[in-house]
Amino acid sequence: MEEISCMYLDCKNENEKSESNKPGTVDWIQLNFIDLGLRREVPAVFTKGVFKMLYENKIYVDGMLNEENVNIITNTN
Repeated sequence: MEEISCMYLDCKNENEKSESNKPGTVDWIQLNFIDLGLRREVPAVFTKGVFKMLYENKIYVDGMLNEENVNIITNTN
């Protein structure tokens, strides 16, 4: 069964325009924890960074998704 899905999302935001970000693009990753019925967003990082974040924050405890740890690393937008 699928437990986590990730979507890389972006949008343009006039407030984020800068010399290094001329179009004002904002990037983030939406994590869907299907078994828990939770959807969370985290700042965009390289794929390796997402896996490292999940590992370091012990998203899985004894082979099961841990809702408490999911809520610690993510916002509730």
